[in-house]
Amino acid sequence: MRPIASTSCLLLAPTAVFRTVALILIIGVLRSYAILPYEMEINYLDGTGPAECRSKLEKRVSGMSGIIYSHQPYDEPYGAGKNCFIMVVVPAGFRIRLKVFDFNVNGLPDDCKKDSLHVFDHEEQVNDQEETDPDKMGPGPIVGQFCGRKRNGTELVTSSYNALTLWWHTDAHLPRNHSGRGFRLLFSAFRNGTHSGCNPRKEFSCHNSDCIPTQLACDRIANCKDDSDLEPELQKSHGCENIYDGYVLDSLHGAALLGVCLAAVIGSVLLCVVISICCRGMRTPVKNPQASGPAAGYPPPGSHAFAVAASPRRTPIPSAYGGGSSPYTMHLREQQLHRPMIADDYGRISDDRQHGGNESIYTYYNNHDARTTLLVA
Repeated sequence: MRPIASTSCLLLAPTAVFRTVALILIIGVLRSYAILPYEMEINYLDGTGPAECRSKLEKRVSGMSGIIYSHQPYDEPYGAGKNCFIMVVVPAGFRIRLKVFDFNVNGLPDDCKKDSLHVFDHEEQVNDQEETDPDKMGPGPIVGQFCGRKRNGTELVTSSYNALTLWWHTDAHLPRNHSGRGFRLLFSAFRNGTHSGCNPRKEFSCHNSDCIPTQLACDRIANCKDDSDLEPELQKSHGCENIYDGYVLDSLHGAALLGVCLAAVIGSVLLCVVISICCRGMRTPVKNPQASGPAAGYPPPGSHAFAVAASPRRTPIPSAYGGGSSPYTMHLREQQLHRPMIADDYGRISDDRQHGGNESIYTYYNNHDARTTLLVA
């Protein structure tokens, strides 16, 4: 027979696991109806190998949004003598907004004679699904030439159609250790919805009437010109899943959120193990009135034991059973037992005498269900 507390404790382990699994399933169902942020690609104008810097329109980047680095590795100064081109294309019907994450290029902003980023517009729509022969698709007019330093969030240019061409040029005599760190740029798709309005099922409506793909409104990056896609209430109204309101878990998605869920499951399993160990330690043996021997929880044969008085009150002990001169005192001695002895727990008045070698155990019960066990020679 186990104590009730121990049994209830053991029930906590499967309950904790069940609740954890149920919570993960509920989160998974809710996430299936939420809009996830757009996973942007990272591209480099000048990479680690010479083949990554293309001197013709052979390098193309497509998508609703992305990040463009001047060079790799970005934590080192950019190289000398570079002439790298890249074409950026967004889905048909959208235009491109090119903004700065960070920008530090040698030269003065109004006098970019050596190191500079040139941006060209296109005069017609570009097919975003198929590669175009670079000899047949040349860029349009130049719309910007940039160097010096620019603040984060600065808008460089917007395209007329769905394509822009970037040309990254550096001085051939540039010293190895120079202060220029290059740039990181964000391109994103948008269109003007003043006349046609935004599609509420696919697009996010900025305060300035621009329309952007809803996935871009959920990536916690300002893609609207007025930054209205960073407002939590608007993000919620458009069904965004990744909304920042000051909690760390809200900023996690993809592999990071999966790692948190796995950590929660592992933590629950470890908690169950600890609970089981604690519950096992809480188990106590319960005496069986009909049992005897080591299984009943008494000392094994040959061990030493003390005679004890287990009583809620003092009980007069007859002199025949070892009582002293006072009716409320008794003299007990440690004896060697050859086998364990037990006494009846029913509170009956009885006189049981059992022999174990040269020793005897006497048990006396009174009418108040008090019991005294004496061990005498």
